[in-house]
Amino acid sequence: SICGGVRTRDVLMSLLRSAAGVILGVALSAVQLLPFLWFSTHYVDFEARNFTGTLKMENLATVIAPRYFGNPDAPVARTDHFIESFSYVGAAAIVLVIVALILRPRNTTPPGVLLFFGVALVFVGAATYSDGLAFDILQKLPTISSSPIGRMRSILGFFAAVLVAFGAAAAYEPKTLGRQFRVPDTRRVRWVLGGIVSLLSAVLITGPILDQTLSGGLPEGLIGESVRNSLAVAALALLVVLVIRLVRWQVVRWSGMIVLIVAVTVPAISVAQTWWPLSDRSTFYPETPATDFLKDNLSDNRLASVGRTLSPGTASVYGLRSITGHTFASPQWHEAMSRVTPDFYRSPTLSSLPSEDLGTVIQSPVLNRFGVSYVVASPGDTIPGDVEEGSAPVGELALTSDAGIVQSGTFEGPIRGIELNVLKQANLPEDPGSLTVRVVANGGAELAKTSVILAGIDQHQAVALTGEDIGEGEQWHVELQFTDSSAEITLGTDENQHASIAPIRPMDDGIRVVHTGDATILEREAALDRIRWNSQELVIPDAAARLDALGNPETPVNAVILEHEGDAKGVNGTSSATLTSRDIDTNQLEISVDATGAGWVTIADSMRDNGWQATLDGDPVELADAEHAAVAVYVPSEGKHTIELSYDPPYGSQGRAISAASLALISVVLVGAGVQRIRKSKTAKS
Repeated sequence: SICGGVRTRDVLMSLLRSAAGVILGVALSAVQLLPFLWFSTHYVDFEARNFTGTLKMENLATVIAPRYFGNPDAPVARTDHFIESFSYVGAAAIVLVIVALILRPRNTTPPGVLLFFGVALVFVGAATYSDGLAFDILQKLPTISSSPIGRMRSILGFFAAVLVAFGAAAAYEPKTLGRQFRVPDTRRVRWVLGGIVSLLSAVLITGPILDQTLSGGLPEGLIGESVRNSLAVAALALLVVLVIRLVRWQVVRWSGMIVLIVAVTVPAISVAQTWWPLSDRSTFYPETPATDFLKDNLSDNRLASVGRTLSPGTASVYGLRSITGHTFASPQWHEAMSRVTPDFYRSPTLSSLPSEDLGTVIQSPVLNRFGVSYVVASPGDTIPGDVEEGSAPVGELALTSDAGIVQSGTFEGPIRGIELNVLKQANLPEDPGSLTVRVVANGGAELAKTSVILAGIDQHQAVALTGEDIGEGEQWHVELQFTDSSAEITLGTDENQHASIAPIRPMDDGIRVVHTGDATILEREAALDRIRWNSQELVIPDAAARLDALGNPETPVNAVILEHEGDAKGVNGTSSATLTSRDIDTNQLEISVDATGAGWVTIADSMRDNGWQATLDGDPVELADAEHAAVAVYVPSEGKHTIELSYDPPYGSQGRAISAASLALISVVLVGAGVQRIRKSKTAKS
């Protein structure tokens, strides 16, 4: 009532209607909210996602000058994350925000709306770009404290968009100049605050630009051009607003509005094309030899990726199960995977195998018990194996596109790859090229071959090869050819002027190189089936001891690790079974069992969130906690059986009931309002 000069009763009724709308909106979304609340309290570690610190004030320059810090493919070196700090709104849009907060439109806006959005814009902006009370308040709110404050820019963008719409209305049909100031005392509050908001916004946004201009002038090139263009657009938008305000001809007003729309949208489209470029469809999750290999061989088991290979989420697009990636996981899953290596989780939700000490990490028994059959690494990653020591190079040769085929000395026996002895290089990564490596028997037969793209090269560059089947006494040499690049790679040579290489020999580690080229795929021969039959059981109630058993290679592979004494069935280890699993969809799994006796079906998946239910031959059965983070189903007798697992989110049924009831209530209210309106219309006509 202070802001709009209306009766307190009307304001209270409006607040009640708003509250009812919010409650109904929450109830409508209960089908999603209730499962999410359960999930967030059981799977999300908010303490581990505690972010502090605001964005630097200089980032506000990108509000009107999007290229102030360069382009996404060539950013200026800085401490803030280039994408997380980008704050573009647009110069013309900012002018309309200021117009909304200063000029009053002819048609009255709802009471308090402009004040709310103006104050909200400044409050959230202050919290995002400067330390202080606003930042301290927002950091105490749920979900906001667990994410970088810079992500509030999306909220800022919404507030700005609403004010731009009001600004356009005020510019098109403003009140006369005299009436702009003839306002009730209660409405001067909005006008004064609007002026303060406008002044602060203008100073803070243009401050970094003005500071740079005064200290050394606008930079040359793309950045300086971006600043000058943005200031020109702002000047144009301001001029158009003044023309519309002073010239009352309808055609001028319409033309001016078209110019304003163009001034807002065209730069925004240009920015969007730069920041969200369209890729050729053939490069959008393309089918590659590596993904084809995994689709053909992974079956029901999992892969693990090294570093950024198969970037998080990529495996899901290809329909490949991966134990690494970017997802929330249960605390038990975190504990189990951390036994693979303490560096398994790069963040609370991002996981991968480290390339350092890969030869040790890849042999983890935990990966065996969770069905990890393959490890996918980039072509340049270290290859597990014994690097054969060679003599120091005595000369050098240049490997270029014009050099043709370069040959190594003679070696014999199986290999997993080779290491090149690189003395120096020029023009990499500026001009990447293709390196083809052939292992050729002395009789001329090709024993192994691969081609990799070199966008950079190390002093001891590893190249993986599928050469583990080469006979122990078979002699061979390597042929190298570098093409499609102007780069020059200088290799060391032996006394015969052959390229100096070091063979990488296989080890007795259960690892085998099975694919090379676009990616290096290592097969883990010790991996157990993700869905498997266990005829033995170990009951380990203590969590630490249970994790030790998971990581102990001496733990029997035919035993399921149970957590609770009450789940033990006393199976004697003599039974066997044939299992066939079928994914009906993402929420249903069917397992066919043909067993010779009693035993356990272990499913090495995270199914402990109270959403998964199991039946055995149509009868409900318990999912026993197993393998510290997985589950198992007991099959009590020999013969053929069918296990069905289905998923319904925790509190999913309650959420559906609340949402359905809310939808019904809203329908009744809308129908009632419609009937009442028809009756009033008929009464008025009569």
